[in-house]
Amino acid sequence: MRGRSRLVLTGCAVVAMAVVLAACGSSSSGSASSASRSSAGSASRAATGTASRAATGSPYQIGVMADLTGPAATLGVPQMAGITFWADQTNASGGINGHRVTLVRCDSQGTAQGGVACAARLASLPVVVATSLIAPDEAALPSLTGSLVLATTPLLVPARAAHPNTFQTEPTIAQSDGLALAAAHRSGIHTVGVVATDDATGTVAVKALQSEAAANGVTLAVQYVPESVTSATVQLAQLQADHAGMIFVATPGSPAAAVVQAYKSLGLQVPLVLTSADVTDAFLQSVRSADLSSLYGVPAAAVVPGSLPEPYRSILQRLFSTYQNQTGKAMDYATLLGYYTGQLAGDVIGGAGYHAGLPALEKYVETHHLATDLGPLSFPGPTNVESGISPVVVQMAPGKTSFEPCRPTASFRC
Repeated sequence: MRGRSRLVLTGCAVVAMAVVLAACGSSSSGSASSASRSSAGSASRAATGTASRAATGSPYQIGVMADLTGPAATLGVPQMAGITFWADQTNASGGINGHRVTLVRCDSQGTAQGGVACAARLASLPVVVATSLIAPDEAALPSLTGSLVLATTPLLVPARAAHPNTFQTEPTIAQSDGLALAAAHRSGIHTVGVVATDDATGTVAVKALQSEAAANGVTLAVQYVPESVTSATVQLAQLQADHAGMIFVATPGSPAAAVVQAYKSLGLQVPLVLTSADVTDAFLQSVRSADLSSLYGVPAAAVVPGSLPEPYRSILQRLFSTYQNQTGKAMDYATLLGYYTGQLAGDVIGGAGYHAGLPALEKYVETHHLATDLGPLSFPGPTNVESGISPVVVQMAPGKTSFEPCRPTASFRC
C-alpha cells in the first residue's frame, strides 16, 4: 500500500516522523502531496504529543452527525470523542494548511427524522462525517448531495450511481460480520441464530448476512426485536429451540444489551458474537453484570494493535497511549473509527482544498491513498467502500473495558 501517513510509505526511507513529512512526497496519485502535508503531519504529532505552529487562517468547518442520544448512543458518543480528539490534535499541530478545524456537531438521535434535521443543518458544508445508524444516514443523504460524505456506517454500501459523493470508511458486512459466519463454518456450526431489529437497520443487516451464510455453508435462524426492546428472552429461547450453534447480534446499542442479558438469564453457552458497532467500552459497561466467557466482537478496525504490521502497530500503540494519558479513557473501536475518519477528512481537505468544490473532493478520494494511523486507505469503485482495513475477531470482557485477540477453542475456531 502507498500513501500519506504518519510514516509515509514512498520511495523515501522510513526515518523520523518529521523528516519523512518534510522530505518525502510528490503530487502524484497515491503519494504525499505538499498540499496535504500539514494534515498528515498532525497524525504524527497526535501520537507523540508534540506541538507545531499556531493556525492563523479562517477555520475549516466539518459537519459531524452522530447518534449522541437514543439506542445507539454507545456507538455515537465515542465516535464523536474520536473525531473531536483528532480535531484537537490537528489544531494543536497547526491545523490543516494553517487553518483550524471546527466541528459542527449534530445529534441524529438514531432516527430518520434526526438524520433529516442534521442534513438540513450541515448541507452547506463541503465535508460531512456521518457516523449514525442506517436509518438516519439514509434519510440524510438525499439532502447532502452537495457535500463530500464520509460515512462510518458499515451497513451503508452506497452504489456509485446513487450516492457518488458518499464514501464508506468501514469495510462491508461481508468483510466484518461475515468473519463470524466463516468462524461458524470452521467450527462445524450448521445453524447460526441472528437477532436483528425490525427496522431498516435490521433489514439491511439480515439481507447481507443471508448472502454470507450461503457463501459459508451455514443456515440462519432469524429473530426480530423492536428497537425499544428491553427483554429478548423469548427470541433467544426460540433460537435455542432452533439448535443455533452460535448467536450473532446484528444490531447495536440497547437492543444488543437486551440480548446479552437474555443470553445470561437463559444460561446459554454457545458463542455470542456482536457486530462491530458494539465493540466499545460504553457497551461493555452497559452489560458489565453479564460475566460471559463466550462473548466476541468483529470490529472493522484494529482495536488490538498487534493485528497490524509495523510500522502501524507501533503507531497505533502510541496513539492509544496518548489518548489514555490525555483523556483518562481507553481508545475503543468506535473512538478509533471516529479518529481515523477525521484523519481521512483532513487528508482530503488538505490535499484537494477546502473550497475546491465537490467534484475535486470526490476525485481526490478516488485517486489517492489517504493517510490514517491504520495505514493508507483507498476507495475503489463501484461501491466507494474503503480498501485497506482487515477486520479481526476479538474476545470481549463485560465490565473490564478490554478487548483481546480471539483465542480459538475446541467449540469455536475464531
